[in-house]
Amino acid sequence: SEMCIRDSQNAIRSLENPRLCCHPSIGCDPDHYSNLYRGPLDNGGVHHNNGVANHAFYLLIEGGTNRTSGRTVAGLGPGGREKAERIFYRGFTAFLTPSATFRDARIATIRAARELYGEAEAAQVAAAWAAVGVE
Repeated sequence: SEMCIRDSQNAIRSLENPRLCCHPSIGCDPDHYSNLYRGPLDNGGVHHNNGVANHAFYLLIEGGTNRTSGRTVAGLGPGGREKAERIFYRGFTAFLTPSATFRDARIATIRAARELYGEAEAAQVAAAWAAVGVE
């Protein structure tokens, strides 16, 4: 099974640093699109590769710098968690199809941010996705 090594806790994901969660056959969860797993395990990495979207979501809320790209995002701040949740939920449920790509997810969440809140939030969503290599 997949485990994260973080502060002596066992978890299956880290949004802050997806690379802490590693599987012996696949490797560590990617924090950047350039590091996607493209092999046959995990149905091509369907669960493993969610580190990219997870980290974009984290950066949207907390801000910070992606360890792979070095790109920094201001983020919405801890008080923006509910906004981020609504943005990603609406983007993923209203605008994505079963064959959606990471780029489709970026477009969908930017659209959701714009519709729900406005241009400032949409810009932060775009910055978060750019930091994880999805432009």
